Amino acid sequence: MSGVIPVANPLGTPRQRVVLDDVPVALAWNGQGSHLAVALSNGAVNVIDARAGALHHAWSAHAQGALCIGWNPHQALLASGGQDGCLRLWDTRSGSLQREQRVGRAWVEKLVWHPGGRWCAAACGKVIHWWDAEAQRGWKTMDHPATVADLAWSPDGRV
Repeated sequence: MSGVIPVANPLGTPRQRVVLDDVPVALAWNGQGSHLAVALSNGAVNVIDARAGALHHAWSAHAQGALCIGWNPHQALLASGGQDGCLRLWDTRSGSLQREQRVGRAWVEKLVWHPGGRWCAAACGKVIHWWDAEAQRGWKTMDHPATVADLAWSPDGRV
């Protein structure tokens, strides 16, 4: 069972020990540094409140395993991708699933939010999918010659 346990520290700084149900495969801090999201190989996604030292939310997010997570830079939204070929968007205040998009049969291995927070891009095999969170529309590229291994937006968000 997942949970957070306070740990004694001789230096006097607060520390927590996080107990997880399975192996972590991805970690992501929110923009304020107050919450840590952890994707697990069993498909669960946990959100830990670092200030309170408590498990904030836990979802069974992806049946065949979670692979990637990413926080929206301006909202309390967390995106997750997994081996089920789905991209899911979670409201971390309420704990509810906001959107689910099946992006293909390949694994969703990487995802990244645009610096402005409007778009989220995800690598799924040889294709890049992205959706407009405001308009709730999605697009995809044609197949690349090989599997897309990583994604990044330019700092100004233009590319």
